[in-house]
Amino acid sequence: SLRGGTLLQTPLRAGNGEVYVVAQGAVSTGGFSASSGGSSTTKAFPTVGIAVNAGIVERTVEDDIGTDGHIALSIAKSDFTTAARVAGAINAQYGNIAQATNPGRVDVAVPSYYRGNVVGFVASIEDLPVRPDNIARVVVNERTGTIIMGGDVSVDACAITQGGLTIRIQGNPDVSQPGPFSYGNTVVTDSPDVQASETKGNTIVLPATTNVSDIVGALNTVGATPRDTISILQAMKAAGALHAELDIV
Repeated sequence: SLRGGTLLQTPLRAGNGEVYVVAQGAVSTGGFSASSGGSSTTKAFPTVGIAVNAGIVERTVEDDIGTDGHIALSIAKSDFTTAARVAGAINAQYGNIAQATNPGRVDVAVPSYYRGNVVGFVASIEDLPVRPDNIARVVVNERTGTIIMGGDVSVDACAITQGGLTIRIQGNPDVSQPGPFSYGNTVVTDSPDVQASETKGNTIVLPATTNVSDIVGALNTVGATPRDTISILQAMKAAGALHAELDIV
């Protein structure tokens, strides 16, 4: 288990083999494991963790901007609509000086009265109000069973049937004793007992909706656990009923 562990200093190399970042810090896990006397209980995946904000940039990144009279703004999440809105907001404030060249970049010509104060110009751009284009998204963390749905997620009408197959394996150790006055050894053998049971599936018809609470309520109605919900969302996405990006992390 990595619970309570620490990531030792680890170099992160780029494709060219150069070290750009060194990672080190506490590891956060979404599960735990406990065992005693041959019995154990495990929640999620205690052998997988994340070191949050544990990277230290080692290589210098050139930060000279605007030396040629132009700057380029990089959109964190590339989107045509967002890039166009950023360019439009800049042009509305300073004239026709910005152009969105692709979904992730906006080229801006520095006005002549800002040539000696590029930092101030960038700061003024940061103050411009821009409404980004929100993409409907569902984020699933399979390690912890966490599911986050955005408010703009929508689904088409569909029928959901959920049933579970449970396989239970229990070991029954047997001790084989040798006969009296023999040269045999005591041997412990395991006689596993395998049982399989399948629960009756529940079916519910989900109407077309754009309300996240309706989606969650329908999944709760069929008794879906977080693990079941992940599988159901994947199936709905494959069937074309879920209108959102499904990100599994």
